[in-house]
Amino acid sequence: MNDRQIAGNLDRIAEYVDRIERYFAGIESPEGFLASVDGNKTLDAIGMMLVSVGEAVKRIDKVTEGKFLEKFPEIDWRGVMRTRDILTHHYEKLDHEIVFHVRSHHIQPLRRAIERMRKETSDTGESSA
Repeated sequence: MNDRQIAGNLDRIAEYVDRIERYFAGIESPEGFLASVDGNKTLDAIGMMLVSVGEAVKRIDKVTEGKFLEKFPEIDWRGVMRTRDILTHHYEKLDHEIVFHVRSHHIQPLRRAIERMRKETSDTGESSA
């Protein structure tokens, strides 16, 4: 995977994070997911975005042998990938309280890290051109 491919995965992660934020509109507590059919649909949609984030992170990790991700230790990348694995193979374990916690405590740091990663990738691409 070259810098362009890494950048493409980072762009996708940024889009998934944006979707998670948009989907959370109107959800003020974990119970908001359980209050209606729409809340349940929102929980499912966010779960799929978390799977997608984890999948893109796994692609980056695999081709860079973890070297790129380790430059950004503020994010628990193994946790991101494990979340993807759990949701993919054991979707029934999707927990509304955990999803709310992830959004409340981990999405903004992830957004900031992805922006730094995108900048580093574009800077690297510019300097090697």
